Amino acid sequence: MKIGDKVIMNNRYHVSEANIGKIWTVKSEPFYGDGVCNVTLEGYGKYAVEGLDIVYTESMEGGKALIGVKPKYVHDRERFADLGEAIIRYAQAGRYINLEWVMEYNQLAKSIKHRRKNNE
Repeated sequence: MKIGDKVIMNNRYHVSEANIGKIWTVKSEPFYGDGVCNVTLEGYGKYAVEGLDIVYTESMEGGKALIGVKPKYVHDRERFADLGEAIIRYAQAGRYINLEWVMEYNQLAKSIKHRRKNNE
């Protein structure tokens, strides 16, 4: 990991809802502190390297932007929130709630709970 790399916080550490899926820019070379290798993230501060995944680096594709897909756990959390909000809106409007939404919501809730349990 080097200065200028674009990174995303992975699920090795707790990531606040506000930072899920957010892309950060590395502002320092790696350094050791608190027993782990860290870098400084622009707009955040010190963060452990093992808690970050690189999504773009200047050396990739000759410097052209190369950003892959969101990690599945990020997609699942966002989809879970979207489904929950849609279900609430439809219920408040007195509208029929699509059974597929409810089934997917419950499946994602189970998956997210399992992932959190295994990462703690």
